[in-house]
Amino acid sequence: MFDDLPLFAPMPHYVAGCDTSFEAAKSLRSDLSALRQRVLSTVQAAPHGITCERLEGITGLKHQTASARLKELQDLGQIEWRIDPRTGKHHRAVNVSGRSAKLYYAV
Repeated sequence: MFDDLPLFAPMPHYVAGCDTSFEAAKSLRSDLSALRQRVLSTVQAAPHGITCERLEGITGLKHQTASARLKELQDLGQIEWRIDPRTGKHHRAVNVSGRSAKLYYAV
C-alpha cells in the first residue's frame, strides 16, 4: 500500500546551524519511513481531519516527532490543510488547552 509513496526524503527536518538538531535528525534517518507511514496512516484514518495534538495521543509520538513528520508529509504532498470556503480560513479544532489548531487531511 505504501510502496508508491515518496516517503524516503534524504534527511529529516532539522534546525540549520544547530548541532544537536542535526544529530537528532541523523539518528532518526533509518526510522523515518516507518514513522511517516505511521503518521500518514493515522491521518488517513481521520476523514474529518486531525490535529497534531490528537495525532500525538493516538500514536504516542512526542510533539517534536509528530509535527516534524506532518511537515515532511505536507512537503511531499501526502497531507494538507484545507480552507473553509465560507470563512476563507483553515479548518480548525479545539485542543485540550482550549486553543484552536489546524486540521490535517490526507490528500
